[in-house]
Amino acid sequence: MLAATLTLLFSLLFIAAVLLYYTKPRDNANIAQRSRDFFETTPATQLVRRLDHLVATDDKLFVTSAEGAYPEKEPGGALWLDKLEEWMLRDVRITYLIVGGCHGQFQKLAELAKKSDGNLEIRVVSSTDFDRDRALAIRDLYTTHPTLLVSPDDAPKAMWLERYHAPESAMALGVSYIAPNDIDQSEIASIYIERVFGLLKATRKLTDLELSELAHSKLAA
Repeated sequence: MLAATLTLLFSLLFIAAVLLYYTKPRDNANIAQRSRDFFETTPATQLVRRLDHLVATDDKLFVTSAEGAYPEKEPGGALWLDKLEEWMLRDVRITYLIVGGCHGQFQKLAELAKKSDGNLEIRVVSSTDFDRDRALAIRDLYTTHPTLLVSPDDAPKAMWLERYHAPESAMALGVSYIAPNDIDQSEIASIYIERVFGLLKATRKLTDLELSELAHSKLAA
């Protein structure tokens, strides 16, 4: 009786494992094509599983961050960092826009940039460097953190937008994922696409020396 029960149990577990293996990739591929709002979540929880089915060779990923510290935080920071590295192996070029200047705690991100062969670029900008309107736009990005995936010809593919993400927290509030079928018609996506690309022109790329110092946590505020 015990042997039969154990056999049945292992059979059910095996079937469950097989079903999970074959259905989860398709589920993730499907959710990547559907826009969705979240009350509270992390990029590693919901953004990764969507982008993983969208990123392609020579795509460009623009990530906006307050201080570049998300890879240092848990839950999710380590997974996020691993995925950035994996996407770069797929020849995705990543630009990290740090809107709080270069005084943040982003040692792990700097370490990854150092070994990325140029596929991860860290750029910095500060709201104190511009006029009032541009400064307000930068301060907005300090908590909304738009992440934008575009094709090689700069056509938008998907966006992740957080209504509020405190710099000290791994959790984001009021999150919107805007899928490929909706991004061209999304007014909010259009606003933030223009904002991100506009600010990129005003940023500066961190030098190899700065990256080395940041990787060793020596860069002064």
